[in-house]
This record gives sequence, structure tokens and C-alpha cells, in this order.
Amino acid sequence: MPRRARWNGHKKQGRYSNGKKRRHTRKAQLIVDQANRQILCAAVGKGREHDFQLFKRSKIRRATSIECLGDRGYQGLQKRHARSRIPQKKPRGGQLRTRDRHGNRILASQRVVCTHVIGKLKVCKILADHYRNCRRRCG
Repeated sequence: MPRRARWNGHKKQGRYSNGKKRRHTRKAQLIVDQANRQILCAAVGKGREHDFQLFKRSKIRRATSIECLGDRGYQGLQKRHARSRIPQKKPRGGQLRTRDRHGNRILASQRVVCTHVIGKLKVCKILADHYRNCRRRCG
């Protein structure tokens, strides 16, 4: 009697493991218009992929007149987009200057609009539940 082939699904699942929480996840990245709180673009990647790596791979076209606001996960965004802002990091073993701390607070108050949109998607269970369809249709 011939041997049956083994199921190799666990190898494919390993690509989507986030490595930290031992879950098989997808990462969603949204670009939100602050004026009317609309989602302009969405990119989906593997759970263990870094935020900025997903941003580079998605090749989202951005007009140079648009200002991009990112968090600390997007270090290096200034090299790709001239009008982008990310928070200042505290120097190792030092303190953040008062004007940098004030600038980070202003940036956070502007970015909270995007955070609220993502929160509403999670409340509606769009981004929070298990995705049970094919992975290639997730985007």
C-alpha cells in the first residue's frame, strides 16, 4: 500500500507566526485622511513583518504635498517622504529636551484621529476577529 503524503500546512503557517505571542497573525496598515476620517489605503502583511518594512513593500504612492504622521516604528520615513514627522526619541542615558517633548505631544494629538479610526474598526470586529477566508483575499 502506498504511503500517504504528509500535510505541510504547518510550514506555511510558520510564515505568518508573529514570533512573540505565538499566534498566526496578519498585520494591517491604514492610511487615514484626517480631515474627514476616511480610510484612503490599506496594506496587509505577515504578522511578524515590521511596520516600516510593510510600508516600503506596499509601494503606496503619496503626493509630496501630503504630510505623513507616523509613530516610532517608522524611523527612516523622512528619507522616503520629505514632509513626514515621527516623534523624537529620548537619547540613551539622557533626557528629552522640553521643546522635543512638546513637539511629541502635538504630534500625538494629531495622530489620535488615525488611532480612533483603527479603534472603531476593532470595535466593529473588522480587524479584531479571526479571519477565516483565504489569506490572499485578506487585503
